[in-house]
Amino acid sequence: NFRVNFGNPQLDPFRAKAYDLSFEYYYAPESVLSIALFRKDVSSFPVSSTRTGTFASTGLPTSVILPSSPAAANPEAQPWTISTILNGTGAKLDGAELAIQSPFSFLPGFWSHFGGLANATFVRSNANYRLAGPSTNPTNVALTQNVPVSQTLLGVSKRSYNGTLYYDDGRFSARVSANWRSRFVDGTSATGNLFEGYKSAFNVDASVRYKFTDNLEFSFEGINLTDDYRDRFTDDATERNYEHNHFGRTFLVGARYKL
Repeated sequence: NFRVNFGNPQLDPFRAKAYDLSFEYYYAPESVLSIALFRKDVSSFPVSSTRTGTFASTGLPTSVILPSSPAAANPEAQPWTISTILNGTGAKLDGAELAIQSPFSFLPGFWSHFGGLANATFVRSNANYRLAGPSTNPTNVALTQNVPVSQTLLGVSKRSYNGTLYYDDGRFSARVSANWRSRFVDGTSATGNLFEGYKSAFNVDASVRYKFTDNLEFSFEGINLTDDYRDRFTDDATERNYEHNHFGRTFLVGARYKL
């Protein structure tokens, strides 16, 4: 189908200098309030690259094309989509995380078995890529192949929030967790666009466990209880819909016996 994918034995290892600084305040047993600051100076990292070109530009012999392929009769009938992994040219990442964890042991009776934890992460990242750019950019200025582009580090959201409320009395335990993360790009594109990625997502998971004895435990878990869809976009500037994935809710029932 006029597509070729291949690896790259010349990839450099992932190299980075990381700096971390945290302030932690333990204000009660099993409780903590923390602020963490971090920075990463990434000198090399692998990045996916997809471009269009002739089959001859891959350096591969035509004998590798399967006879059943539409390209077998005429390998140069149309441009090929050529995907590989290249060395990234460096990136910088700065961020902060705020977190709190506390059991509600200060409450009376039944309520003292509850607890909660939450964190918020804020990240600013910048990486340099060389991409096969679109024919025009949003200002209608023509772009050429191998355009230098500055963008966030692949797979990194600018903001994410997590929160968990739990109950645990030693025999019965339950928890519900919520997670939200902002949009992020996770790859380059060969469709005449700059980058592809996912829009913001919100998920809620929950689990319940009960110990019948010290050896026997039953559990029930629900994943993606909000039935959240996963929306993938293409082109960073316009966020055109590329995929609309519906994974549904997942429920797991389990039992564990310890000898």
